Amino acid sequence: MDMALKHLFLSLFVLAQPFISLSNSITVQDKQNPDRESLISFKAVLKNPHLLSSWNQSAHHCNWVGVACQQGRVTSLTLPDMLLDGPIPHSLFSVASLTILDLSSNLFFGDIPLQISSLKSLKQLCLGDNQLSGEIPSQISELTQLKTLKLGPNSFTGKIPPELGKLTQLHTLDLSGNALVGTVPSQLGELTRLQFLDLGSNLLSGSFPATLFDNLPSLTSLDISNNSFSGEIPPEIGNLKNLTDLYIGINSFSGHLPPEIGYLSRLENFFSPSCSITGPLPEEISNLKSLSKLDLSNNPLKCSIPKSIGKLQNLSILNLVYSELNGSIPAELGNCKNLKTLMLSFNSLSGSLPEELSELPLLTFSAEKNQLSGPLPSWLGRWNQMESLLLSSNGFRGKYRLKLGIVRH
Repeated sequence: MDMALKHLFLSLFVLAQPFISLSNSITVQDKQNPDRESLISFKAVLKNPHLLSSWNQSAHHCNWVGVACQQGRVTSLTLPDMLLDGPIPHSLFSVASLTILDLSSNLFFGDIPLQISSLKSLKQLCLGDNQLSGEIPSQISELTQLKTLKLGPNSFTGKIPPELGKLTQLHTLDLSGNALVGTVPSQLGELTRLQFLDLGSNLLSGSFPATLFDNLPSLTSLDISNNSFSGEIPPEIGNLKNLTDLYIGINSFSGHLPPEIGYLSRLENFFSPSCSITGPLPEEISNLKSLSKLDLSNNPLKCSIPKSIGKLQNLSILNLVYSELNGSIPAELGNCKNLKTLMLSFNSLSGSLPEELSELPLLTFSAEKNQLSGPLPSWLGRWNQMESLLLSSNGFRGKYRLKLGIVRH
């Protein structure tokens, strides 16, 4: 290397030294950074602070595990699935620049401190899958920049704060898996940007407010399952044109599925087991061309299987177990060319098995404890991918040997 290149290299190296030094060293000013002090206080209240061993005096706080910064200020704290154990300390809410706070899937307990309202820049708050308790503080409604609010599952009690309706930027609201009581506040209908709403597995009751169905045009996923909702399913449910996932099972609804359900042309998963709906099923259900999974099990339908279900050519799972069905198995089910699971057990279905079913790629077929009759058809052998076939407690005659064993009447 000639002298000119040597001098150039040395000059560049010397110029780089301040930047190298800045990134690796901790100045007195850094140590007095209020965000750093707040994070140290957060670590100090944990029962197992050793899990945050990278949070030490020798490292810059912006390099700590789970911490992200902009211009030296902490903007993101993401510590999911770390078994962190302790209360959520007030000091954490002094980190005023936080936009993301994710403490999900840990062992945090106690109340959410009211000081959470000071995090005015927060856009994502994820505290689910912990052991938090008490009531959901209405002060969360002051976090008007929030787009994601996940508080389930935990052990929160009390009612859903109607003030949550002020969070008009919300895309995701998850309050599932708590012990929330009372009715769903109509103010949630003001969350017009909402795409994901999960209120499942609580103690909520009353009728579901139709205003939610009127005002949430962007909703793609709705879960209100495993509660105590009552009354009829409002026809306004048909307004949720973008819905892909609907879970309403394990409730105390009454009446029929409204024909407006057929307007949900993008629906892919519809689970409504054990929710006391009655038949007949609306013919409009055949309009759900995107439907992949349909579960209406354990409902007092007291009707026959509509032939129009055969129009659901994307259907892969159909569960109608314990639904008080009568009549015959419609041959039109053979048109559901993607059907892999067909569960019809514990009903009052009669007649024979239609041969049209033989062309289906079934892995599971259960029709036990019905009133089906006739000889076991020879075409059963075409189900060469079958994993579970249950036909017992019917009026079938004879036996047929399959790869999976012997089917007896």
